[in-house]
Amino acid sequence: MKLSKILKKCNTNFHCENFFDFNVFDISSNSRIIKNNFIFGALQGKENNGENYIDDLVKYNKIAVLISKKTKKTPPNQQIVFVKTLDVRKLFSEISSIIYENSIKEKVAITGTNGKTSISDYVRQIWEKLNFEAASIGTLGIIYNKRKINISNLTTPDTVTLNKQLNHISKKNCKKIIIEASSIGLDQNRLHPIKFDKVAFSNLSRDHLDYHKNFLNYKKAKSILFTHHTKNNSIAVLNADDKYSNFFFEIC
Repeated sequence: MKLSKILKKCNTNFHCENFFDFNVFDISSNSRIIKNNFIFGALQGKENNGENYIDDLVKYNKIAVLISKKTKKTPPNQQIVFVKTLDVRKLFSEISSIIYENSIKEKVAITGTNGKTSISDYVRQIWEKLNFEAASIGTLGIIYNKRKINISNLTTPDTVTLNKQLNHISKKNCKKIIIEASSIGLDQNRLHPIKFDKVAFSNLSRDHLDYHKNFLNYKKAKSILFTHHTKNNSIAVLNADDKYSNFFFEIC
């Protein structure tokens, strides 16, 4: 797909520097696997900043770099396009979903501190008993047709892995998917721009405070599933026995 066609489909705001058009083969935030005709996401992590690896890309031709609008860097040569945006992760996820489209009819997501893995596995098994082509994605990996087809060390896979696998099982006629939505995955826009038909909340207790810093940030990260990943007719399933269920009920 042409870079211009991909960017035209994006809803995230951006502007380009040194633009020229080319066929895009793939996308990654790992500079070590970038090749000609790739899009590189210069993501800012806790320890590493993807912008530090841009100079390593000068040996390749036809590269687009998704980069922060606040950067002081400029395209190092005429073979590199800069796509500048205020939210690099969001644009990176959106483009991943465009390159790796899927046509799965029903998408469900479950969030909460405990129970995500059990619930997603039970739901997939129920679907299978009802003879639906169904899959689950989460701590147990990616399971489709009762077979584990991919293992991830993340509860919610990185956005490229996630969209590649959704594209893969969609081509194999998968009709239903349930995904474990972790607070970190939601905070990092790994699920953007997916809109789920059903969203669920299991429970909330203190976890991942090394990342979120405080419980309020942790709770808000969980709520992203309900505020940013639902449609007008989405159904929410809430565990009313949890003392924080009213927080999510009010959002709904």
